[in-house]
Amino acid sequence: MEKGVNIRDGKATENTNPYAGIQLHGDTRNELKKINIIGDTHANQRIVYGVPKAGRYYVLMGSTYDDMNKDHVTFKISTLVKGDLGTDKDAGDHLSKALPIQVQRYPKNYLGSADTVDVFSFTAKKGEVYFIGLIPNEEISSYFKLNVYDAYKQRLLTQSSGSNQGLKSRSFTIPEDGTYFIELGFGTSQRRLASYTIELKRATATPPSQN
Repeated sequence: MEKGVNIRDGKATENTNPYAGIQLHGDTRNELKKINIIGDTHANQRIVYGVPKAGRYYVLMGSTYDDMNKDHVTFKISTLVKGDLGTDKDAGDHLSKALPIQVQRYPKNYLGSADTVDVFSFTAKKGEVYFIGLIPNEEISSYFKLNVYDAYKQRLLTQSSGSNQGLKSRSFTIPEDGTYFIELGFGTSQRRLASYTIELKRATATPPSQN
């Protein structure tokens, strides 16, 4: 806030140069992110971190530049679950960690930061035709990269969107009854967590000709 402090020989003297800092460490006490406020009154900074796995994390408060006035610094720590398909679960980054998806639209999903790939699974029958829609819910600095696989990890579809654009995939026909997988990621480095909408849609089959 307004006041800093100098501590010399056990004596504290307030000044007009506030310092503050905060660090986020992982479960092995490895530094993940840090910020510092150096002499700016009423400055406000924050760390945003997408947690890649469950575990214990540590928040360290204090300035690495100078003494910090405890009466003129405010900290707030909050958590927000950013799962996929409107749940608190994250779609994994491998076919074995896929999150089941139904034929519908899901407006709340997240990619970016440490969460670089989402994999979804669905069951389908031979001859059914599907397509996938993707829409960024906010501005992104990348493009979508989409793959569809069968249970044998054979790729049925691969497609990319334009930069900062959504994507309506080409339709694809299911070759046999079974489980299929949608693999989604950003094609270039997306440095922050971003929200997107995904839609799995079954195309209407064209009736056979009567001629």
